[in-house]
Amino acid sequence: MNHKVKVLLVGNYAPDQQESMQRFSNVLLHHLPATGVAAELLRPQPVWARGLARPHGLGKWLGYMDKLVWFPRTLKQRIVNATAERLVVHICDHSNAIYSKYLTHTKHLVTCHDMLAIRSGAGLIPENRTSRTGRIYQQLILSGLKKSRYVACVSKATQTDLVETTGLSLERTRVIYNGLNFEYFPVLEVDAVPLIRKVCPMLVAGERGSSVLRPYIVHVGGNQWYKNRLGLLRAYHKLVKIMPRCPLLVMVGKPLDSAMREFLQANGLEHLVLEVTRCGNETLRALFSMASTMLFPSLMEGFGWPIIEAQACGCPVVTTDRPPMTEVGGTAAVYINPRNYSSFAQKIKDLLLESVQERDSRARESLLNASLFSTDAMVAGYAALYKELLTCVE
Repeated sequence: MNHKVKVLLVGNYAPDQQESMQRFSNVLLHHLPATGVAAELLRPQPVWARGLARPHGLGKWLGYMDKLVWFPRTLKQRIVNATAERLVVHICDHSNAIYSKYLTHTKHLVTCHDMLAIRSGAGLIPENRTSRTGRIYQQLILSGLKKSRYVACVSKATQTDLVETTGLSLERTRVIYNGLNFEYFPVLEVDAVPLIRKVCPMLVAGERGSSVLRPYIVHVGGNQWYKNRLGLLRAYHKLVKIMPRCPLLVMVGKPLDSAMREFLQANGLEHLVLEVTRCGNETLRALFSMASTMLFPSLMEGFGWPIIEAQACGCPVVTTDRPPMTEVGGTAAVYINPRNYSSFAQKIKDLLLESVQERDSRARESLLNASLFSTDAMVAGYAALYKELLTCVE
């Protein structure tokens, strides 16, 4: 195929271990050629921090040297060598918008996944205080976003935050929803049980060959303040009180922090809340497929990938009644006030007590909603934006 457009994808520094961002750039890399766009991935590499584990202390500062001093030289040289190409540079993660200042004379765009860190650094989110160096770094990112020719936002909520924070005009922004970056679909119980047994054996009763899954609900997330995990545990405690034979709660992600563990111990919930800290995509797909519901009570998000991942497995979702969760969850999701724990618990109970017919209908609606967030649609949106950039007059 004779590609007429070439995109240079700027990815994330590998030692930072930002899996979702790495998957995002890799999906574009592998799927763009089918749209007539040749793609190349360029990311900062460890030079000063070479040989170190995930950077901490001195390693962290050496990592900044790799990203802020060494990589710009690499990026500029790559652009110089591309004079014969119809090149667009796509910074795949807004945290790398600092590179926009090196792209003044190059067609480029940035994908903004959320504005949480930037708004925190500007003092707009009191719940999340930022260190002095963190504030400086977020200011550099903000400056880079303001210099960007286009900014693609993963939701309308993120677009609104971006415009309000940066002052960019709407004409310089686009909404391109994320697509699934892994093949999520409903898994049969016979295939799901062996995967679930490996990561959470307490969910599986009986021996191999006669295994039975215990009823459970699932949550996916980290311990960031906005994930509202302690709030989730408070709502689950309410649910246990109002629902006999309450399903177990499976927490997938980072290990629970000390405040969460203290809450479990104080309320006798240790035997009902199970942690899964290492979970590949195949296993997560199995957990979603067999769960009674997926809980996602975030206070803020840029998009909310677990919502469509769970829905793509036919799993009903309970999530927060504010954008972008309402954008992503559609009419299939059940919406809650994440601060009203009693109401939150009651809505979970109501969902769990739905009839088989109601659950089947909700599963079909979940699958339909998730299908709107396809990889093909996302990639096509970016391909169209690259071509638009090449034809527009500065």
